Amino acid sequence: MALVADAPSHASDPADWNVRRLAASDLSRIERHLLGLDAADRRARFGLALGDAAVHAYAQRLDLERAVVFGAIDRLSGELLGIAEAQPVHFMHRVEVAVSVHPGHRRRGIGRLLVSAALAAAFARGAHVGEFVFAPANRPIVALMRSLDAWMAGTMDRAEIRRFSAATETAKTA
Repeated sequence: MALVADAPSHASDPADWNVRRLAASDLSRIERHLLGLDAADRRARFGLALGDAAVHAYAQRLDLERAVVFGAIDRLSGELLGIAEAQPVHFMHRVEVAVSVHPGHRRRGIGRLLVSAALAAAFARGAHVGEFVFAPANRPIVALMRSLDAWMAGTMDRAEIRRFSAATETAKTA
């Protein structure tokens, strides 16, 4: 499979893109977005530099009924500028979160908005913890975790964002 062309560069303003939950009808967009990531971005997103066939298989296996996946969609081209996934894990009330944003659209708040939307939806479905696993050298995700006030492991390779109930918030202020 060939990599797709870069996403349009005009979508730099939030008015140029729309954030929404993705559905099965968006699977081809998700696949194109993930295939458009270079080796370094795939390594950052998946933990290893997956080849095109592995990315294709991953996209085909996505269960959008089980996982919460949000995307930022370019209003003109319809292409995904970024996605955030909250995948349920084996531990109750936890989701593993991953995010990728097309290189030409980073540092514009897209990743933060996508992660926030995916976590809010996952928390609304009963999750209590959003877990992020990443390479310590992945400075963009470390910065994103800090901007979201995530708890980060001392090894800088893992972060968590927890949902706090009204009772928890009341106890913290009492």
